[in-house]
Amino acid sequence: MDNHQEYFLRQTDGPTYNQYPDKGCNVSPSCFDCPLARCKHDDPAQYRQWLSNLKDSQAYQSRMQGAMIHVIAEQLGITERTVFRQLARHTVYLDEKERN
Repeated sequence: MDNHQEYFLRQTDGPTYNQYPDKGCNVSPSCFDCPLARCKHDDPAQYRQWLSNLKDSQAYQSRMQGAMIHVIAEQLGITERTVFRQLARHTVYLDEKERN
């Protein structure tokens, strides 16, 4: 292998010679501080589940603080029926957590 080929291979060897800034995303300002196990771009299903759990928790906390169902729905941008489903899911999650 001559020097030109060796140089070409080293320069195109992958991300080793590139610097990628850690700009984060809407989940976390930094990839290193992200609560997700895998990047939302690599595992969209996990991201959707995390987002659903987050909204469930927000709906539950708002309800425990005395917020009305229609107000919670408006704050989260969802229907009132979805708020009822989220509250039910979160209550089941808390019951399971207490049992363990």
